[in-house]
Amino acid sequence: MHISINLATQPFEDRRSFVIRWSAITAAVLALTIALISLGVLAWQGRRQLDRDLAKVNQQRGGLQRQRQQTEAVLNEPQNRGTRDHAQFLN
Repeated sequence: MHISINLATQPFEDRRSFVIRWSAITAAVLALTIALISLGVLAWQGRRQLDRDLAKVNQQRGGLQRQRQQTEAVLNEPQNRGTRDHAQFLN
């Protein structure tokens, strides 16, 4: 008994190795995607903390600038000009 197989019309396909290869590639890409998303979220959270710290520093800076303006206003009064001029000379 002779069985004739025509490979030209139905070529052999190794579907199992194809599925295994592409499953591995898909898993690797998925793991990389999850890692990059995690890094992005961690960076975003760190940035939010830095923004809060920066806002706090800017608030303190604004308070110091107001205090400096008040002090300069006092020193610019006519009765305090002598003290201001003397302090500028010494500095």
